[in-house]
Amino acid sequence: MLEKYLQQYVDTFGENFPLFAFMGVEDEAINIIKNCLTNNKPYELETNNKILY
Repeated sequence: MLEKYLQQYVDTFGENFPLFAFMGVEDEAINIIKNCLTNNKPYELETNNKILY
């Protein structure tokens, strides 16, 4: 099911969803993607001084 939402996200926003930030919490990632698609607003990854861990 996650793959379906990831593809919709790419189709809508032209970029990949930052799935690495949600490893192990698939349900949370799906809910966030659904929210992004509903609001037509891509997810903004919160970073600390632009550092991705």
